[in-house]
Amino acid sequence: MGRTIYASRGDKPSTMRHFLRSLQFLSAALVLILAILTNTTFPHSLDNQATIAYFHVVAIIDLVLFIFHTVDYCQRRFSYRAKLWRVVPLTLDAAMTLLWVCGTLPLFYQFDPCPINGRAGWCNRRNSLLAFAVMSSGLAFLSLTWDLFGTCLKTRPPPEPQQPKA
Repeated sequence: MGRTIYASRGDKPSTMRHFLRSLQFLSAALVLILAILTNTTFPHSLDNQATIAYFHVVAIIDLVLFIFHTVDYCQRRFSYRAKLWRVVPLTLDAAMTLLWVCGTLPLFYQFDPCPINGRAGWCNRRNSLLAFAVMSSGLAFLSLTWDLFGTCLKTRPPPEPQQPKA
């Protein structure tokens, strides 16, 4: 039989992990809202529009992945389904970390410094977008780190059973 994306059945899923993913969802939703507001309220060059439009795509991908992880969490929690194979969430979290970091770094260097209330409030939205993008990058990195440590800890061989003493 071929390999599936499901591993052996394990314990209940981590509520703390789901809370982390919920924070990442909220951050991505705020990035999407602020990217829409920032992109429509101030005329700027094509490069800047491309960077902000990139956040539309990344935030939507992150929101879809949150739905996937939430469905997986609920199925494991309430239907007692087996865990996902560890490579699946590790790969998804690595991709999201890379997407968030690649989108956030240009925001630091592409725009001129924006003072508070500058450009008729556009700078406030842009600075908030940057803050939530950094938060999303950090939360994605934290999820990736969680997966890496979980993978490293779970790949150790089980301890040898101890022989009863005579």
